Amino acid sequence: MPRGDIVLARTALGQPIVRRVWQVSDTEVHVAHEDYYVRWEQYKVDPWTFALERSNVFQHDEALFQALERAYARVRQKAGGAEAEMERLWKTARPYGG
Repeated sequence: MPRGDIVLARTALGQPIVRRVWQVSDTEVHVAHEDYYVRWEQYKVDPWTFALERSNVFQHDEALFQALERAYARVRQKAGGAEAEMERLWKTARPYGG
């Protein structure tokens, strides 16, 4: 079972995030914030999770995450070419197979 896998994900607003997998279905991956996951490991308190479409969940790549965070900041600042850079970076992400 992939519970606990660390993944790179894209939110509805295009923001890159790193989360822990909680549950996987054919169409969605339910993810949790690291703090909630650790709390579950220590105290068995089920984490608050949210579902993302599988197409928005990728294998974790810290260097790519850092590049996406910088590009996302440029998008929020409305910098020229930032959206194209975000798209280019997202295309290099490897789909999550869990």
